[in-house]
Amino acid sequence: MEPRKRNDLLDALKVVFAIGVVSAHYQFPGPFGDIIGSLGTMGVIVFFLIQGYSAYCASPEEAGKILRRLRRNSLLTLIGFLVFVVFALSEAAMTDQLVDFADKLTNYQTYLKMFLLMDFDVFRCSHFWFLIALLLNYPFLYLIERYPKCRKWFYFAIPLLVAVKMAVEMYESAAIPPDWFDWHASGIFLWGGLPFALLGNLMAKYATKIEKLNTYWLLAAFLAFLGAFWTTCCLLAGTVDISIVFRIPSAVSLFLLALRYRGESRFRPFAWFGRYGSVYVYVYHHLFGYSLVDIGRYWIAYPKWVSDWIIPLVVLCLSLILALTIARIMNFVHKQRQFMDTKSL
Repeated sequence: MEPRKRNDLLDALKVVFAIGVVSAHYQFPGPFGDIIGSLGTMGVIVFFLIQGYSAYCASPEEAGKILRRLRRNSLLTLIGFLVFVVFALSEAAMTDQLVDFADKLTNYQTYLKMFLLMDFDVFRCSHFWFLIALLLNYPFLYLIERYPKCRKWFYFAIPLLVAVKMAVEMYESAAIPPDWFDWHASGIFLWGGLPFALLGNLMAKYATKIEKLNTYWLLAAFLAFLGAFWTTCCLLAGTVDISIVFRIPSAVSLFLLALRYRGESRFRPFAWFGRYGSVYVYVYHHLFGYSLVDIGRYWIAYPKWVSDWIIPLVVLCLSLILALTIARIMNFVHKQRQFMDTKSL
C-alpha cells in the first residue's frame, strides 16, 4: 500500500467545519443560524472519520505512529486545558463568582462528571469533550492496527454504537434531561466518537473498493442527505430532533467525496490553514465568546441585534485571527528546529 498524499480538499473543509463549530456555539438567529451551525456538528463526525482513516497502517509495525499522535495531541490538549483553567479562575474573580467556583471544585460530582460524561463546564471548556474523545480513540485504533486479528470485532460494533449515539441524542431532544443526562451524554467517546473513528479506519482498509464508487451517485446521495439534514435542523418533528439520522450519512458521504479529490493546488491556502489552524479555532474560540457574553451580562447591555449578529461575527473573526497567528508561530518554530537539526548534521 503506497503512502497516501495529503488531501487538500479535506484539509480545506476543516476551515468550513471550524467556522461551523463556532457558529454552533454562538449562533446567528433563524434558519440561517441553524444551517451554519449544523456544519459544525457534521464536521465533528468528519474529524473522527479523518482520525480513523489516517490511523490505518499498511503493516502492524507502523502502528507506532498512532502513539506518536497520541503524545502530540495530549500535549496540545493539556496546554489548552491549562489556559482555560486560568481563564475560568480569572472570569470568576472578575464577576465575583469565586465562592461558587470554589464550591464546584470541592464537590465530588464535578469530578465524576468529568470522568463519566467528559463534562468540563466548571473550567469553561465544555467543548473539550471532543479533544478527550480523540485521545481516548487512539488506544483502540492502536490495538486494531497492532493486532489486526481483533479488527473485525471492533468493526462489528460500529452499527450498534452509532444506533446508541442516535438514540441518546434524540432522547435528549425529546425529554427535559436530568442533571446527569444532559447533552454531554451524547458525546461520550464510546458512541460519540469511537464508532466514526472505526468507520474511517474501515474505509481506509477498503480504499481500493471505495475508489470504484460512482462519484455522481455519491454527490447525489450527499445532496439528498444534506437537504434532509438541514430541513430537520430547522423544522423539528414534534419535540424530537431527528437531524442526527441525516447528519451521519451527510458527513460520511461528504467524506467519501473528499477522498476522491485529486487536485494539487486549487485549495492550497485554505488547506494550509485547515491543516495547521483549524484545531486552534476549535480549542480557543470560547475565550472570546465567554468574554464578550460576560461583558454583556455584567457591564454593558447589548442591543438585541448586536447579540444576534455582531457578537457571533466578532467571536468568529477573532478566533480565526488567533488560530492563524498560532499556526504561523508554530510553523515558524518547526522550520527553525528543522534548520537547526540539519545544520548540526
